[in-house]
Amino acid sequence: MYKAKDLGRDRICFFDISMSREAEERVSLETALRQALRNKELAVHYQPRVCVATNRIVGAEGLLRWHHPTRGLVSAASFIEIAEEAGMIDEIGDWVAREAMLQQKQWAQAGHDIAISINLSPAQFRRGRISQRLHRILIETGASARSIRLEITESALLSDANETLKELNALRDLGFTLEIDDFGTGYSNLGYLQRYPVTALKIDRSFIADTKRWPIVQMIVQMGRLLNLTLVAEGIETKEQLRQIQKLQCHEYQGYLYSPAVAPETFECLLNGQQTIAPPPRTPASQLGILA
Repeated sequence: MYKAKDLGRDRICFFDISMSREAEERVSLETALRQALRNKELAVHYQPRVCVATNRIVGAEGLLRWHHPTRGLVSAASFIEIAEEAGMIDEIGDWVAREAMLQQKQWAQAGHDIAISINLSPAQFRRGRISQRLHRILIETGASARSIRLEITESALLSDANETLKELNALRDLGFTLEIDDFGTGYSNLGYLQRYPVTALKIDRSFIADTKRWPIVQMIVQMGRLLNLTLVAEGIETKEQLRQIQKLQCHEYQGYLYSPAVAPETFECLLNGQQTIAPPPRTPASQLGILA
Protein backbone atom coordinates (compact mmCIF):
# COMPACT_ATOMS: atom_id res chain seq x y z
CA MET A 1 0.00 0.00 0.00
CA TYR A 2 2.73 2.48 0.97
CA LYS A 3 4.70 1.64 -2.18
CA ALA A 4 1.60 2.33 -4.29
CA LYS A 5 1.11 5.66 -2.52
CA ASP A 6 4.75 6.61 -3.06
CA LEU A 7 4.31 5.98 -6.79
CA GLY A 8 1.38 8.36 -7.02
CA ARG A 9 -1.66 6.45 -5.69
CA ASP A 10 -4.46 4.90 -7.79
CA ARG A 11 -2.33 1.92 -8.72
CA ILE A 12 -1.53 -1.65 -7.67
CA CYS A 13 1.84 -2.89 -6.43
CA PHE A 14 2.73 -6.54 -5.86
CA PHE A 15 4.74 -7.54 -2.83
CA ASP A 16 8.47 -7.91 -3.30
CA ILE A 17 10.96 -9.15 -0.68
CA SER A 18 12.93 -5.92 -1.17
CA MET A 19 10.00 -4.06 0.42
CA SER A 20 10.52 -5.94 3.67
CA ARG A 21 14.22 -5.16 3.61
CA GLU A 22 13.50 -1.47 2.99
CA ALA A 23 10.96 -1.38 5.84
CA GLU A 24 13.39 -3.06 8.23
CA GLU A 25 16.14 -0.64 7.26
CA ARG A 26 13.86 2.35 7.84
CA VAL A 27 12.86 1.10 11.29
CA SER A 28 16.51 0.50 12.15
CA LEU A 29 17.48 3.96 10.90
CA GLU A 30 14.66 5.61 12.86
CA THR A 31 15.79 3.90 16.07
CA ALA A 32 19.41 4.91 15.43
CA LEU A 33 18.34 8.50 14.71
CA ARG A 34 16.54 8.75 18.04
CA GLN A 35 19.70 7.50 19.72
CA ALA A 36 21.76 10.01 17.72
CA LEU A 37 19.77 12.88 19.22
CA ARG A 38 20.39 11.56 22.73
CA ASN A 39 24.06 10.76 22.07
CA LYS A 40 24.81 14.13 20.40
CA GLU A 41 25.89 12.51 17.12
CA LEU A 42 24.32 15.29 15.01
CA ALA A 43 26.33 18.29 13.84
CA VAL A 44 25.91 21.36 11.66
CA HIS A 45 28.50 21.95 8.94
CA TYR A 46 28.72 25.20 7.01
CA GLN A 47 29.15 25.84 3.29
CA PRO A 48 30.30 29.34 2.25
CA ARG A 49 28.05 31.64 0.28
CA VAL A 50 30.40 33.66 -1.87
CA CYS A 51 30.02 37.03 -3.58
CA VAL A 52 30.39 36.55 -7.34
CA ALA A 53 31.94 40.00 -7.84
CA THR A 54 34.58 39.82 -5.07
CA ASN A 55 34.91 36.06 -4.44
CA ARG A 56 34.68 36.75 -0.71
CA ILE A 57 32.54 34.86 1.79
CA VAL A 58 29.35 36.77 2.57
CA GLY A 59 27.39 34.08 4.37
CA ALA A 60 27.07 30.40 5.18
CA GLU A 61 24.47 27.68 4.81
CA GLY A 62 24.11 25.42 7.81
CA LEU A 63 23.76 21.80 6.71
CA LEU A 64 22.82 18.97 9.06
CA ARG A 65 25.21 16.04 9.34
CA TRP A 66 25.07 12.80 11.31
CA HIS A 67 28.26 11.27 12.65
CA HIS A 68 26.92 7.73 12.25
CA PRO A 69 28.85 5.14 14.29
CA THR A 70 29.28 2.77 11.31
CA ARG A 71 28.41 4.75 8.15
CA GLY A 72 30.57 7.77 8.93
CA LEU A 73 29.46 11.30 8.06
CA VAL A 74 25.92 11.18 6.63
CA SER A 75 24.05 14.10 5.06
CA ALA A 76 20.50 15.03 6.01
CA ALA A 77 19.23 13.89 2.59
CA SER A 78 19.68 10.31 3.79
CA PHE A 79 17.48 10.58 6.87
CA ILE A 80 15.37 13.76 6.91
CA GLU A 81 12.35 12.02 5.33
CA ILE A 82 12.44 9.41 8.07
CA ALA A 83 12.65 12.18 10.69
CA GLU A 84 9.53 13.76 9.18
CA GLU A 85 7.56 10.51 9.11
CA ALA A 86 8.62 9.62 12.66
CA GLY A 87 7.51 12.99 14.05
CA MET A 88 11.06 14.01 14.94
CA ILE A 89 11.36 16.94 12.53
CA ASP A 90 10.39 19.64 15.05
CA GLU A 91 12.95 18.46 17.58
CA ILE A 92 15.70 18.18 14.98
CA GLY A 93 14.72 21.46 13.29
CA ASP A 94 14.78 23.30 16.62
CA TRP A 95 18.20 21.83 17.40
CA VAL A 96 19.64 22.95 14.04
CA ALA A 97 18.19 26.45 14.46
CA ARG A 98 19.64 26.75 17.96
CA GLU A 99 23.08 25.56 16.83
CA ALA A 100 23.12 27.97 13.87
CA MET A 101 22.03 30.93 15.98
CA LEU A 102 24.64 30.23 18.64
CA GLN A 103 27.31 29.83 15.95
CA GLN A 104 26.35 33.08 14.24
CA LYS A 105 26.51 34.89 17.57
CA GLN A 106 29.94 33.39 18.32
CA TRP A 107 31.34 34.39 14.92
CA ALA A 108 29.88 37.90 15.23
CA GLN A 109 31.62 38.32 18.59
CA ALA A 110 34.87 37.25 16.88
CA GLY A 111 34.40 39.98 14.25
CA HIS A 112 32.75 37.88 11.52
CA ASP A 113 29.23 39.24 11.32
CA ILE A 114 27.96 37.03 8.49
CA ALA A 115 24.47 35.67 7.98
CA ILE A 116 23.76 31.97 8.38
CA SER A 117 21.07 30.19 6.34
CA ILE A 118 19.08 27.24 7.66
CA ASN A 119 16.59 25.05 5.81
CA LEU A 120 12.99 24.72 6.92
CA SER A 121 11.21 21.50 6.00
CA PRO A 122 7.72 21.60 4.44
CA ALA A 123 6.70 19.29 7.29
CA GLN A 124 7.59 22.01 9.79
CA PHE A 125 5.11 24.32 8.10
CA ARG A 126 2.44 21.62 7.98
CA ARG A 127 2.81 21.07 11.72
CA GLY A 128 2.35 24.80 12.36
CA ARG A 129 3.70 27.34 14.87
CA ILE A 130 7.15 27.49 13.26
CA SER A 131 7.32 31.26 13.91
CA GLN A 132 6.60 30.74 17.61
CA ARG A 133 9.24 28.04 17.91
CA LEU A 134 11.92 30.14 16.20
CA HIS A 135 10.98 33.21 18.26
CA ARG A 136 11.52 31.19 21.42
CA ILE A 137 14.92 30.00 20.21
CA LEU A 138 15.90 33.59 19.35
CA ILE A 139 15.14 34.61 22.91
CA GLU A 140 17.03 31.60 24.35
CA THR A 141 20.17 32.23 22.29
CA GLY A 142 20.14 36.03 22.20
CA ALA A 143 20.89 35.84 18.47
CA SER A 144 19.95 38.50 15.94
CA ALA A 145 17.16 37.50 13.55
CA ARG A 146 18.56 39.81 10.87
CA SER A 147 21.59 37.50 10.61
CA ILE A 148 19.55 34.33 10.09
CA ARG A 149 18.21 33.41 6.65
CA LEU A 150 15.44 30.87 6.40
CA GLU A 151 15.42 28.75 3.23
CA ILE A 152 12.03 27.42 2.16
CA THR A 153 11.27 25.14 -0.79
CA GLU A 154 8.59 25.93 -3.35
CA SER A 155 6.54 22.94 -2.18
CA ALA A 156 6.39 24.45 1.32
CA LEU A 157 5.20 27.77 -0.11
CA LEU A 158 2.37 26.21 -2.07
CA SER A 159 1.12 23.84 0.62
CA ASP A 160 -1.82 25.39 2.53
CA ALA A 161 -0.90 28.75 1.03
CA ASN A 162 -2.93 30.98 3.35
CA GLU A 163 -1.51 29.46 6.53
CA THR A 164 2.00 29.47 5.07
CA LEU A 165 1.69 33.15 4.17
CA LYS A 166 0.63 33.93 7.73
CA GLU A 167 3.67 32.09 9.12
CA LEU A 168 6.06 33.73 6.64
CA ASN A 169 4.77 37.19 7.49
CA ALA A 170 5.24 36.41 11.18
CA LEU A 171 8.83 35.26 10.53
CA ARG A 172 9.54 38.40 8.50
CA ASP A 173 8.12 40.55 11.31
CA LEU A 174 10.54 38.85 13.72
CA GLY A 175 13.38 40.05 11.48
CA PHE A 176 14.29 36.85 9.62
CA THR A 177 15.29 36.96 5.95
CA LEU A 178 13.28 34.54 3.78
CA GLU A 179 14.65 32.79 0.69
CA ILE A 180 13.40 30.18 -1.79
CA ASP A 181 15.65 27.14 -2.01
CA ASP A 182 16.04 24.84 -5.07
CA PHE A 183 14.18 27.35 -7.19
CA GLY A 184 12.81 26.22 -10.54
CA THR A 185 12.34 22.53 -9.78
CA GLY A 186 8.62 22.12 -10.16
CA TYR A 187 6.15 24.97 -10.33
CA SER A 188 5.20 27.08 -13.32
CA ASN A 189 2.87 29.49 -11.48
CA LEU A 190 5.31 32.15 -10.31
CA GLY A 191 2.71 34.60 -8.98
CA TYR A 192 3.66 33.59 -5.44
CA LEU A 193 7.01 35.41 -5.81
CA GLN A 194 5.22 38.71 -5.35
CA ARG A 195 2.79 37.36 -2.79
CA TYR A 196 5.32 35.99 -0.31
CA PRO A 197 7.89 38.14 1.56
CA VAL A 198 10.99 36.50 0.05
CA THR A 199 14.22 38.35 -0.76
CA ALA A 200 16.34 35.75 -2.58
CA LEU A 201 16.17 32.85 -5.02
CA LYS A 202 18.64 29.96 -4.86
CA ILE A 203 18.91 28.46 -8.34
CA ASP A 204 18.82 24.67 -8.13
CA ARG A 205 22.06 22.82 -8.88
CA SER A 206 20.37 20.66 -11.53
CA PHE A 207 20.18 23.70 -13.83
CA ILE A 208 23.81 24.58 -13.21
CA ALA A 209 25.09 21.05 -13.90
CA ASP A 210 23.39 20.70 -17.30
CA THR A 211 24.64 23.16 -19.94
CA LYS A 212 21.49 22.56 -21.99
CA ARG A 213 19.49 24.12 -19.15
CA TRP A 214 21.51 27.33 -18.92
CA PRO A 215 18.84 29.30 -20.83
CA ILE A 216 16.57 28.53 -17.87
CA VAL A 217 19.23 29.91 -15.51
CA GLN A 218 19.38 33.07 -17.60
CA MET A 219 15.60 33.40 -17.48
CA ILE A 220 15.54 32.94 -13.68
CA VAL A 221 18.26 35.55 -13.21
CA GLN A 222 16.48 38.08 -15.42
CA MET A 223 13.20 37.52 -13.61
CA GLY A 224 14.84 37.73 -10.20
CA ARG A 225 16.57 40.98 -11.05
CA LEU A 226 13.29 42.49 -12.25
CA LEU A 227 11.76 41.57 -8.89
CA ASN A 228 14.78 42.98 -7.03
CA LEU A 229 15.69 39.58 -5.54
CA THR A 230 19.16 38.33 -4.66
CA LEU A 231 20.23 35.47 -6.99
CA VAL A 232 22.30 32.62 -5.56
CA ALA A 233 23.66 29.85 -7.83
CA GLU A 234 24.01 26.46 -6.13
CA GLY A 235 26.35 23.63 -7.09
CA ILE A 236 29.16 25.63 -8.71
CA GLU A 237 31.88 23.03 -9.29
CA THR A 238 33.98 24.39 -12.17
CA LYS A 239 35.59 27.68 -13.17
CA GLU A 240 33.55 27.67 -16.37
CA GLN A 241 30.31 27.55 -14.37
CA LEU A 242 31.57 30.45 -12.28
CA ARG A 243 32.40 32.43 -15.43
CA GLN A 244 28.90 31.82 -16.74
CA ILE A 245 27.15 33.09 -13.63
CA GLN A 246 29.49 36.10 -13.63
CA LYS A 247 28.30 36.90 -17.16
CA LEU A 248 24.69 36.58 -16.01
CA GLN A 249 25.46 38.89 -13.06
CA CYS A 250 24.32 36.45 -10.41
CA HIS A 251 24.97 37.89 -6.96
CA GLU A 252 26.26 34.91 -4.95
CA TYR A 253 27.24 31.27 -5.37
CA GLN A 254 27.83 28.10 -3.39
CA GLY A 255 29.64 24.96 -4.43
CA TYR A 256 32.61 22.64 -4.27
CA LEU A 257 34.66 25.03 -6.42
CA TYR A 258 35.09 27.24 -3.36
CA SER A 259 34.48 24.74 -0.56
CA PRO A 260 32.23 21.87 0.50
CA ALA A 261 30.36 22.16 3.77
CA VAL A 262 32.90 22.01 6.60
CA ALA A 263 32.97 21.87 10.38
CA PRO A 264 32.66 25.23 12.21
CA GLU A 265 36.33 25.43 13.15
CA THR A 266 37.40 24.88 9.53
CA PHE A 267 34.91 27.45 8.31
CA GLU A 268 36.36 29.97 10.75
CA CYS A 269 39.79 29.32 9.25
CA LEU A 270 38.31 30.16 5.86
CA LEU A 271 36.95 33.40 7.30
CA ASN A 272 40.33 34.24 8.76
CA GLY A 273 42.03 33.49 5.42
CA GLN A 274 44.25 30.92 7.12
CA GLN A 275 43.19 27.90 5.12
CA THR A 276 42.03 27.12 1.60
CA ILE A 277 39.92 24.04 1.01
CA ALA A 278 41.08 22.20 -2.11
CA PRO A 279 38.12 21.23 -4.28
CA PRO A 280 37.45 17.48 -4.23
CA PRO A 281 37.66 15.38 -7.41
CA ARG A 282 34.90 16.15 -9.89
CA THR A 283 31.76 14.27 -8.94
CA PRO A 284 28.74 13.69 -11.17
CA ALA A 285 25.95 16.07 -10.20
CA SER A 286 23.62 13.14 -9.61
CA GLN A 287 25.82 12.03 -6.71
CA LEU A 288 26.23 15.38 -5.02
CA GLY A 289 23.24 14.87 -2.74
CA ILE A 290 25.38 12.59 -0.57
CA LEU A 291 27.27 15.48 0.98
CA ALA A 292 25.85 18.55 -0.71
